[in-house]
Amino acid sequence: MLLTLKMEPNIAPVLWRTFRSRSYPDYSIALDGFVYGPPKYDPKRRKINFNHHEKVDRMTTRATCSQVLVAIRQGLFSRFDRETLVWASDCDEDVCLSVFLLRHPKLVARVMNSRLNRLVSIEGLLDSTAGAYPFPKHLKALEELAWVFKPYRDFRLSGQIEHKDAAEFTEIVDAVGRRISQYLKRTNGRIPLDTRYDRIGGGEDWAMIREIGAQGRTGAFNDGIRAYMSVRDRPDGRHTVSIGRMSIFVDFATWNICRHLNVIEGTARSADRWGGADNIIGSPKKAGTKLSLEQIAWVIEKYKRS
Repeated sequence: MLLTLKMEPNIAPVLWRTFRSRSYPDYSIALDGFVYGPPKYDPKRRKINFNHHEKVDRMTTRATCSQVLVAIRQGLFSRFDRETLVWASDCDEDVCLSVFLLRHPKLVARVMNSRLNRLVSIEGLLDSTAGAYPFPKHLKALEELAWVFKPYRDFRLSGQIEHKDAAEFTEIVDAVGRRISQYLKRTNGRIPLDTRYDRIGGGEDWAMIREIGAQGRTGAFNDGIRAYMSVRDRPDGRHTVSIGRMSIFVDFATWNICRHLNVIEGTARSADRWGGADNIIGSPKKAGTKLSLEQIAWVIEKYKRS
């Protein structure tokens, strides 16, 4: 069975009806936001969407890598039993781990693979909570994960990720995949977490931050920040922005903020828009946001209450 990764960082999220159409071949798997919306499966056309971002209860929906792990063990490749295309638009930890699992189904099929199970479990919890799961900062397993995903974190913090180069994204997925193999063979390294961040603004009950270290958001949560706006500069002068809260139990209305940002941005009817789940939202995936940081902060202050 041949599996081909199709990395497309320069296209806006695709609607499920488009993905199901003849625009995409049968035997296609979409990962982690490539298709907008919740997980779906078309058994006739052999198409499936693994996602946990839009229109889901984030706390009870498994991260993409966790969905993929369970699907493989429940017989995914008995249906996707010929040449299959895997579609992705990002190269973050969740995508990297999901691609690795899809490339190694025989390894995944070993249900009692404790090291793989732990990797997926911890990464899944961190991803579904946007880094807010309260693991101890000095946990050995987190330092191992920091080593495994270092290629992606370095790529993101360097700003190269904003160039949206498909070949570079694919190389990050491959580089992380090699490290996952080392981790499973117990030949991996460990890196202390770098939880540095700068607080550059915000309000009384939320912070605007720039992440300096690879785990800067985790540092913010450990410092008691429960709601945040994280900013990353883009080469085109725009910004990539994430807005989130530690959990749904924090009174910070991400969906209300999202709705009003789309109105002001003019993206309410666009496929490339502000979107996300109930604990984290993000700026348009392809274009970033044209709004100033001050405009976004104003929207947060005005609409942060449910």
